[in-house]
Amino acid sequence: GLLFESGAEAAFVVNRSSQALVSCNQRLREMLGYPDDAGCPRGVVFAPDDGGRGDREILEHAGTYEDVALIRSDGYPLYVQLTVAHVHHAELGPLAACLARDTTERRNLERELVPAAEAPRRRRVPRPTAPRRRGEPRRPRGEWPRWS
Repeated sequence: GLLFESGAEAAFVVNRSSQALVSCNQRLREMLGYPDDAGCPRGVVFAPDDGGRGDREILEHAGTYEDVALIRSDGYPLYVQLTVAHVHHAELGPLAACLARDTTERRNLERELVPAAEAPRRRRVPRPTAPRRRGEPRRPRGEWPRWS
């Protein structure tokens, strides 16, 4: 339908039994780097062994998943937030309707913010100096004691 094709999020439907891509919208093709006139990518779009979660496991359990890797047309992963819902079709059998939201910007922002947040903890620690002897005046910084 119109909502499926013109949505802002990538949408696709996968047959849960065969893992075949049944349908996808233009936004998924754009995100994965396929030309406009190309049909849906063949086969499964999930990266192999995605963080220990197999694509079958993701599709078998409805819900929302963070940092799921989809394979782009150039072979590189694209990380998305994936929402999976189960649908049963009379002819096609058990299906998984998926909505994918690109999280690349969020991941890049997190990478930039983490070092900035850790910066105050990475302060310079002064080098230990030799202890002063009783009655010895304070030494200027950087001057080592003279041993007699």
